[in-house]
Amino acid sequence: MTAVAGRSSPPREAVGVRDLGGAPAVGSPLGVGGPAADDPRRTGAWPAPGRWELLGLCTVLAIAALVRFAFLPTRGEFDLDQGHDMLVLRDFVRAGIVPLLGPPTSVGAGHHGAVWYYLLAPAALLNGANDPIPVVALLALLGVAAVALTWWLARSVGGPVAGLVAAIVLAGSATAIQASTFIWNPSPMAASSALAFAAARKAWRDDSPAWWLLAAVGAMLTMQLHWLGALIAPPLAVLWLAQVLRAGRTRSGARTARGRRGILLAGVGSVAIVAAGYLPLAIHEVTSGFTEIHLILDYLRGGGEGSALD
Repeated sequence: MTAVAGRSSPPREAVGVRDLGGAPAVGSPLGVGGPAADDPRRTGAWPAPGRWELLGLCTVLAIAALVRFAFLPTRGEFDLDQGHDMLVLRDFVRAGIVPLLGPPTSVGAGHHGAVWYYLLAPAALLNGANDPIPVVALLALLGVAAVALTWWLARSVGGPVAGLVAAIVLAGSATAIQASTFIWNPSPMAASSALAFAAARKAWRDDSPAWWLLAAVGAMLTMQLHWLGALIAPPLAVLWLAQVLRAGRTRSGARTARGRRGILLAGVGSVAIVAAGYLPLAIHEVTSGFTEIHLILDYLRGGGEGSALD
């Protein structure tokens, strides 16, 4: 133990509980656990971003915006699929014909979610869907948002360096840049998926069930944008269940009941949000004799011919 100006340094355990901004250590039920319990690599409780980290993030976001918005009207393909989506949007914003199905899959076995069109509608409304540029600009903006959300997710898991590295990789990814510059329903999935997992991570780390609702919004968007987006549901459900079980182990008495009740209510709300995304499909199926289900069954009975459910 060292001494400075005649005073002994306080024991490491005494300062370890408060060295992350005054909050008790997340990893210990009592908030006391020494250096190991306070290690942000274990708890995920990283310090708030500093000035230089925020400057680095803003620089990365500026570069991401530049490579996506520069010469936007002359970039990106506009083919049959893009024309189809713009015609649906034109009928939606000009004639009030609400789409109940999303874009058709490449194999013809059903459609993706109609939320894709609802997401693009505000941009299409700017010029009555006469020009695709506002819609493409919205997708470019979502591409930049994906960089910020990826930074948030990676930072919450691996710390400031991991966050900036992940943001740089996505900002400069040729595939991500291309996906942000033309009308394609999987394009916003990077943003929606990062939002879902980052919010779920925060719900788990901070023991704050309300974040599950935001995670559900991201999951719903991912599931609507592409059939295979449904794969996001199992890992989120497992993490939610783990949080329910953890509430029973780390709390006692009435606090256990209240903690579990909040997580369960958040789960119910999350299921409702995801189900709301499928409401247009449900309306279509009821009013059309379940044509989508028949198409999918025919596809499966035919041996799944086709390359992918794009």
